[in-house]
Amino acid sequence: MKRLGLLVLLFTFTQPALSFYELDGEFAYDKQLYGTERNNKSVSRSYYASFASYFLTLTALEFNYSTTKDIDTRSDEYKLTGTDYTLTSEQAIIESYSYGIGLRQAFANKNSFLVPTLSLGYARQITTYSTDYTYRNDLDSSTLFIQGDKKKQRQDSIFGTFSLKIQLTKNLSLKGSVKTLFPADDFNKAKDYLKYTAGFSWMFQ
Repeated sequence: MKRLGLLVLLFTFTQPALSFYELDGEFAYDKQLYGTERNNKSVSRSYYASFASYFLTLTALEFNYSTTKDIDTRSDEYKLTGTDYTLTSEQAIIESYSYGIGLRQAFANKNSFLVPTLSLGYARQITTYSTDYTYRNDLDSSTLFIQGDKKKQRQDSIFGTFSLKIQLTKNLSLKGSVKTLFPADDFNKAKDYLKYTAGFSWMFQ
């Protein structure tokens, strides 16, 4: 990591005068209702930000950050055998964030109406898991809430992004992307972690 930091520092101070930069912000949202009575719910929100510094006309060094929160709520009731309690809700919460560095390759000039880009690089991902439970006392209808312990996992990952930008003004573009973030030791899982996002991109010098 020290060598990587040194390379980034050298890159920053040796940029050509005509280089340009790109700042992106994107969002993804997904909601799914399931179960026989559609009383269970899964909600996912993701936010993405990236900064790219072009050292060639179509090639840039990219830095990115993302955060995702997935909440899965099950509202099927289960009577606990031998007790006066019924499980009324189970909520699993997964929160993750990642930061990465890699290369971004554009396939058209920055002034084109449509600009496809492809990014690939290394990311560090931190994920927190927890499950909360809500019980009802069948005698007096009082509720009991039990908050689960949080478990944290750190993982070396690979990120990949294919984007298509539609130019709105000289510097501002509408951007749609297909993203993946998967374990660095298993490229076969790239297709298992796809996210579809939309947002905006700003070019400046």
